Amino acid sequence: IDSDSAKGRTLVAYHLSNQLKESSLISNSLNMLGNCSFIRGDYDSALIYYTKSLNLRQANNNLTKVADSYNNIALTYERKGNFFDAILNLEKALEIYKANSDSIDIGTTYGNIGLLYTSMNELKKAIYFHKKEYEFISKNEEYLSR
Repeated sequence: IDSDSAKGRTLVAYHLSNQLKESSLISNSLNMLGNCSFIRGDYDSALIYYTKSLNLRQANNNLTKVADSYNNIALTYERKGNFFDAILNLEKALEIYKANSDSIDIGTTYGNIGLLYTSMNELKKAIYFHKKEYEFISKNEEYLSR
């Protein structure tokens, strides 16, 4: 399925979700619309959809989905070359993952922050976060069995 077809189907889901007034379905549809925009390289639209989804997820207090939204926003900022905002959003996601003891995503987020610092040529910070990722992975069998 191509991104235009996916967007069309996701718009249908979005409208149905709105008719049902089901905020979790609306936020998931908005997130998927962000994904469709991201795949097409329309990062400004992706940010709009991801932010709307984030706001609904925050209102619903769905912390895992909130953290996932921060990750999507971070990836979009990274693609736009805005590494500073990407890191800020990853740090927000990391804070939530730590609070919820979401072990797999903690390690992944440390690594993603390290990759961003590598892209920025801030190698000391990159090494720090990759060491945190390594330390975390080596202590968590769940991560290794993934």
